[in-house]
Amino acid sequence: MLGGGDQIYCDGLSKSSKLFKAWLHISNLHHKFSTPYTEELKNEIEQFYLEHYCEVNDPPSIADLQWFHQGQFSHGLPL
Repeated sequence: MLGGGDQIYCDGLSKSSKLFKAWLHISNLHHKFSTPYTEELKNEIEQFYLEHYCEVNDPPSIADLQWFHQGQFSHGLPL
């Protein structure tokens, strides 16, 4: 949960992450859901969320930055 439960719209992820955008365009569901969640994709997604979160919540708290730094963001992803 980011920002204590505040909803942050992150629709821009599909435009800023080349790998996520490519994943969204895979039409074969078997292929789509068997695609590995690579370190490169993870880094693109985390970078987007960190930058977007900092834009929306300027300035971010130390606890928020530690949350991203510790890699806890990726544990909640269903990919």
